[in-house]
Amino acid sequence: MRLVLARYVKGAQLNINRDIKELGSKNANPKMRGFWEFRSHPPREETRLFGFFARTGAFVATDFQPRGKFTSQAVWDAQRVNCKARWDALTNGAPFAVVPWPVTTKDQLNTYIGI
Repeated sequence: MRLVLARYVKGAQLNINRDIKELGSKNANPKMRGFWEFRSHPPREETRLFGFFARTGAFVATDFQPRGKFTSQAVWDAQRVNCKARWDALTNGAPFAVVPWPVTTKDQLNTYIGI
């Protein structure tokens, strides 16, 4: 996870298929719109850092969990609800970035991360 976050902070290229993903983008699930995960990779247990973009380049993390926790769509849905509640508590319900959507290309990803 440190390597992925270091690339983000330095403005290095992130891999949309491996390092970061808007959770509603692959299947265009509107419930997950604007909800992001940064992903760690093996050899250690994979982890996920969840959150929302306040604006371009400004990611606000709202939770960190092992990948193995997510065994069903219901668990993913609950995670999004919990993270949104944390976002609302931190920002007093301010809107988070949701455009473009769904994010399926590197150019669209760069709209959020600001590269």
